[in-house]
Amino acid sequence: MVTSNIIRQVDTHSVRLALHGAATIDVGHHPDHPDEATVTELAIIYTTTSSSGSPTRTEVTSITYVLNHREHKTAFVHPHFLDQPDEWPDWVRALVTEHAPV
Repeated sequence: MVTSNIIRQVDTHSVRLALHGAATIDVGHHPDHPDEATVTELAIIYTTTSSSGSPTRTEVTSITYVLNHREHKTAFVHPHFLDQPDEWPDWVRALVTEHAPV
């Protein structure tokens, strides 16, 4: 007979949101010359890790924007900024919090 116990579990939770209203991001490459793009959809991926003896941790592992823009169709939050929600637009922070897995 073989017995087991979970020592680590990783779950992925993904949401794709249709946006209505004034959701925009700057896709420009220079702070003095913003290039605003309307965001029509937002996709968020959360990863939850549980380890025996450790608290459960949920982190955002991807944020993708679908855009209505003349040159850019999508944009992504760079992986270095996924753990820096203060750098995201306020409306993104609110949606990430609202749709986080329970």
